[in-house]
Amino acid sequence: MSILTPEFAQQFIQKTVKNLPYNVNIMNHEGIIIASKDSSRIGDFHEVAHGLLSGKLDSGIVTQKDHYIGTKPGINMFIDYKEKHIGVICVTGDPENVQSFAGFVKASMETMLAYEIKMAQNQRAMGSAEKFLHYVLFEEDYNFEEATRLYDRYDIECTKVITIIIIRCSMRVDRDIVLRTLAAGNEDYRKGIFIKGRNDDIIILKNLDDDVNRGISEYKDQIFKYIWDLEETLPIDLGENDLKYYVGSLQTQIDKFRTAYHHAQQISLNPRMGLNRKVTFFLDHIQDYIRNSVTLKLYNDIFSSFHALFQGDEKAVMVETIKALHANNYNLVNTSKDLHVHRNTITFRLNKLKSTLNIDPLVIGSDRELLNELAHYLDKY
Repeated sequence: MSILTPEFAQQFIQKTVKNLPYNVNIMNHEGIIIASKDSSRIGDFHEVAHGLLSGKLDSGIVTQKDHYIGTKPGINMFIDYKEKHIGVICVTGDPENVQSFAGFVKASMETMLAYEIKMAQNQRAMGSAEKFLHYVLFEEDYNFEEATRLYDRYDIECTKVITIIIIRCSMRVDRDIVLRTLAAGNEDYRKGIFIKGRNDDIIILKNLDDDVNRGISEYKDQIFKYIWDLEETLPIDLGENDLKYYVGSLQTQIDKFRTAYHHAQQISLNPRMGLNRKVTFFLDHIQDYIRNSVTLKLYNDIFSSFHALFQGDEKAVMVETIKALHANNYNLVNTSKDLHVHRNTITFRLNKLKSTLNIDPLVIGSDRELLNELAHYLDKY
């Protein structure tokens, strides 16, 4: 069975090079075009690809002066997997213009191919619960009906409330040791389903208390206990930052499991959210998540007129002050300590804001919200 399949090759064309300026052809081990931006060329014989793979040609550079069957000017390069030539990729165009681009396309294809093969191997080794979770989190053609069918077919048992946990291991920790420890302690299905994720992450569908009220109200306690049990069982000495945990949103429906995973991903990729924390909960960062999801244009539509109120250094000082006030729940004493200024300085700045905007954030909650979002906008703009 060929490693380089037409299905994968055309998928690569659609995902990676569809909107790029040059035509790209992918040839199999027989020199046949199996995928192309120009679909009319699929199935054609490509003489240069065949010559490279058979050892009859040493160079894949084709110019206007060269005449080969089924071949246009461009750069042809081997597609390699585990140091073996399994096909050829061609970028058509003036060789001098497409040289560096061809190298990028080749490297992208080989990386994507290795990843797809690895994921397919992992899937074959999975049990039924892991296959279900992999489908729910990663399948591109996901649909709820198929997810439900797999849930029933594999006899999966999830509690009424679940979340997704991403575990990220430091270079000191062998991920396979963590996986084996999880497997050894996972006889009770309620502890969760886990799979290998991208970038060496471990992804866990964590079942919470079957009582919805306790599952939601006590979810942090349940997560912390799960983590403590795991780390006490691991046969290695852990440093403070050797394992980090990112906990997604709470969900009750199969079609929302992927959403919980995306939320865990968001906090794992945002250094501000998970900075210096061993365990980071998505629900502790709702405001940051919403702000990151909203375009700056929307903020600009609301706050653009406020630019005239604060100029230069004054704007930076006001942004710093509002952010510190927000972080300290508008407590003046704690804010002055955080900013290392006298309390009277904070009072002066706050009075300036109150008079300029005709608001009173110490008394009126909506005025606080206005200031907080204004500071976020001015800081980002």
